[in-house]
Amino acid sequence: MPNDLTVTESTNAKFVCRSNVLTSKISWLKDGKVINNDRRYNIYSNGDIEIRRVLVEDEGFYVCSISNSENIKYAQAKLTVNIPVTFIKRPIDVSSVEGDSAEFYCKVSGKPEPKIIWKKDGFIIKKTSNQTSKLSEYEFYQNDEILRVNNLNRGNHEGVYSCWAGNSVNKISSDARLFINPPERPFFKITQQNISVFENQQTTLECFAEGKPKPQVLWYKDGQRISTDSRVYFDSFGYLTFNQVRVTDAGDYICQAENIAGSSTHKFKLSVKDIYGTIISNTILTDAVEKARKEVNKQFQQSISRLNDRRRPKTHSELMALIRFPKESTLHLASSEEIYERALDIIFRYANNITFNLTRKNFETQDVLTHSQLRQISDLSGCFRYKRKVNCSQRCLNYRSFDGTCNNLNNPRWGAANTALKRLLPAEYENGFSTPKGWNKSHLYHGYMLPNARDVTTKLLTTDKITDDQKFSLMLMQWGQFLDHDLGHTVMAMSLNRFSNGIACRDSCTNEQPCFPIEVLPNDTRRTHVPGQCMEFVRSSAVCGSGETSLLGNKIHQREQLNQLTAFIDASNVYGSSDQDGFDIRERTVNTGKLKVHSTPKYPKGFLPFNLDTPMDCQRDNTTTVGCFMAGDYRANEQLGLLAMHNLWVRHHNYMVDRLKKVNPHWLPEQLFQETRKIISAQMQFITFEQWLPYVFGPSGMKILGKYKGYDPHVEPIITNEFATAAFRFGHTLIQPFTFRFNETFQPIPEGNLLLRDSFFAPQRYYYEGGMDPILRGLFGSPAKLKLPRETMNSELTERLFHITRAISQDLAALNIQRGRDHGIPGYAAFRKLCNLTEAKSFDDLKKEISNKEVRDILQKLYGDVRNIDLFPGGILEDVVPGAKMGPTFMCIISHQMKVLRDGDRFWYENPSQFTPAQLREIKKTSFAKIICENGDNMPYIQRDVFLNAKFPNDMLECSQIDDISLEPWKNCCENNPEGLCGEPAYFYVPIESSRYKRHYGKN
Repeated sequence: MPNDLTVTESTNAKFVCRSNVLTSKISWLKDGKVINNDRRYNIYSNGDIEIRRVLVEDEGFYVCSISNSENIKYAQAKLTVNIPVTFIKRPIDVSSVEGDSAEFYCKVSGKPEPKIIWKKDGFIIKKTSNQTSKLSEYEFYQNDEILRVNNLNRGNHEGVYSCWAGNSVNKISSDARLFINPPERPFFKITQQNISVFENQQTTLECFAEGKPKPQVLWYKDGQRISTDSRVYFDSFGYLTFNQVRVTDAGDYICQAENIAGSSTHKFKLSVKDIYGTIISNTILTDAVEKARKEVNKQFQQSISRLNDRRRPKTHSELMALIRFPKESTLHLASSEEIYERALDIIFRYANNITFNLTRKNFETQDVLTHSQLRQISDLSGCFRYKRKVNCSQRCLNYRSFDGTCNNLNNPRWGAANTALKRLLPAEYENGFSTPKGWNKSHLYHGYMLPNARDVTTKLLTTDKITDDQKFSLMLMQWGQFLDHDLGHTVMAMSLNRFSNGIACRDSCTNEQPCFPIEVLPNDTRRTHVPGQCMEFVRSSAVCGSGETSLLGNKIHQREQLNQLTAFIDASNVYGSSDQDGFDIRERTVNTGKLKVHSTPKYPKGFLPFNLDTPMDCQRDNTTTVGCFMAGDYRANEQLGLLAMHNLWVRHHNYMVDRLKKVNPHWLPEQLFQETRKIISAQMQFITFEQWLPYVFGPSGMKILGKYKGYDPHVEPIITNEFATAAFRFGHTLIQPFTFRFNETFQPIPEGNLLLRDSFFAPQRYYYEGGMDPILRGLFGSPAKLKLPRETMNSELTERLFHITRAISQDLAALNIQRGRDHGIPGYAAFRKLCNLTEAKSFDDLKKEISNKEVRDILQKLYGDVRNIDLFPGGILEDVVPGAKMGPTFMCIISHQMKVLRDGDRFWYENPSQFTPAQLREIKKTSFAKIICENGDNMPYIQRDVFLNAKFPNDMLECSQIDDISLEPWKNCCENNPEGLCGEPAYFYVPIESSRYKRHYGKN
């Protein structure tokens, strides 16, 4: 029998396979294909095979087949091909200045993975553990590919630096020289002139200096050095900001820039005027609203033009914006809110003599605006149009509406699309009602500033080491994401630019609505020498009547975010969350009740249709020629596994329509569509609660969830902010750094597996490189990532999210943290208390749930006070509950969410009003594996439970061995509802506009 071999590229490899039966025939296979003798493969008469000048592509499993007239036997051996180390990027000479830092880059390839060491003048540079806040002399990043030399000194640091790299095959080295120049004295490029401002307005003073090394800017007033507090703060770029400037702040100011070469100073005067008692006339009010409307619309149109520009590739932030931008049904809500908030901001900046007393229930605004004026601003902005009435008598009540309205007949907007997220705990905003936590970077929380979100990622959450889950497949993760996109989608503000001056959020590191950027700190590996680098972050849209718009009733209602989707498990990711979506995804050329597909001779079951007439665009580089695919949820193109799931369920709808048509040939297309949609929704509910949740919850979580006891119209089936923003993101810990793509024998396809970074927004790979099947096999044929205390999120998500070489990649963990702060989510400790865990007063109080002491120590160093820990990192760092995939806090939040979505859904599949007993029995026979089998292009083998790991061929079944549900119970059913009649004709949507552009992004 052959043994596993490890050889070096370009050498020969020989497998031995012999039979003691002379009449036996020996043949060899690789990736399911028979190997024949040729110039590279030599199959000897005794059965041995030799591979000449081995290539990397030869790596894999080789199967020896021994057969005779009676039986056939197989033996398998693995060929591993090692590759010599070579340079991808050699270190180059660097010139810097004394007191600054310098970086050398050295990137290599090879197999096994090479190890890099650095030398200076022939001596190895040793790594040191830095226990202080000071910079180490030498720092290493990205698996030692980057060497940073800090606090440069010509005598100690100038010289030759060498990158040495090696593996078991070979070793190589390359040299570069560091030149250190004398420092340059600071000089001011931007200086503040004498300025006069009104009391209580936010005021920023500017002194921007350059020098080598980068100078520090200090501020003085009347000869005394200024220190920061919650009202006064300055940043590293030389900007001094007063949140509410006071008359006592007037005086003589000096900004001083200094480095080791010297210092420069600049003087000016600040005058502060007292304007208490300003009255806002109606003319000023209407002018402010009109100015706000113009500013918001202008930035909206500029953002749309930027997103619609197909002449250039999209940046990572633009790709993210495309999937988070408000769609047509949400847009008027978001725009009204933005206009209202901007108008108030303009007015308060004009007459800023209002003091917010957040300890009182009533929000006193009469010093500036009367109640009638607030109402007038609301009317002019369109904010009061938000709470439209819903008439359920116009809806077909035997089937779900697309937008979720009329599920609860007494409260028809419960769970509907474009409604506010609910909260388990009151929001914690920095100003009490609307600004994010960390908006003022120097603001203290329990005596400490909040840590930079990116810093939390690099110190706690990212990992290059991956441990495979021995029990569960990667499909466990993928179902979670697909389900999440059925439940919630918070949309971003309707501009990528500041409303005030049009500066793009990507070009600024200043917090100003709607921009809330994440600063890339000086010691971050991804930062270049360009000052002021930040990861772009745009705030989520708010609901009218929350945050600043709560002033409508002279009462504070904290800012709440919109959910653009229906809250129910209703397959909205397949069918959409609006009448417009339902219209768009239907096949209308020939009305059969089916969904649109793009069929080809090779793939007759069809791809998703292309999104040809909307602003969606998936171009990441100049070589991309395939546009986005269209699905019920805008995020379908985000990554290839998600795209395959969308394609699968669209095919499954069409497959079920054909089957129902055979059972009921007299049914008209609308009834075929609606009954199929009803079955698909029920199957998704069944898979989620009976096949998926038991694996992610474990026995203890399922006990908390409890059994279904029937529909309860008093339960609010609304997505909570904490669930959407933090808890349900536990699935990020299960993601592998690769997208696996397997053929029918579960070997990599010729195009190979993909790094996750190459799977984002890559419909061209889906279309040209095998379609749906290889990706689905990669999901149920590969293990999920196992979450361990120091292996939380793989670095493809934290270092290479939506990677584009010319831009700073995004960091999913940092985005999660920043989004929680944007939404005012209370800290992790507050939710421990809510979930009946031990109240945490110190970091050691967390040891039962976060047992790893190193993790607790890093949390303490970052946050200072246990009450400051953000919910996402706190929850995700908990030890998982035995048998589950999350800790107790996230289990508490998610189990509550799942329970209300089940119990508060009138159309829940187990509600006796939905299906006959015979139909329900069939729904409960649903097999996710069978759905994949029937809708794949060529899916001969699969395991019975696709959420569990399985090895080919021993753990696999032929698809014919798995039963499908029977549709006989639907024969001649529902005769009282031909063509979707429910006492009256079904509601048919006809779009008013013919232009998709206008429907998606109409003017205000």
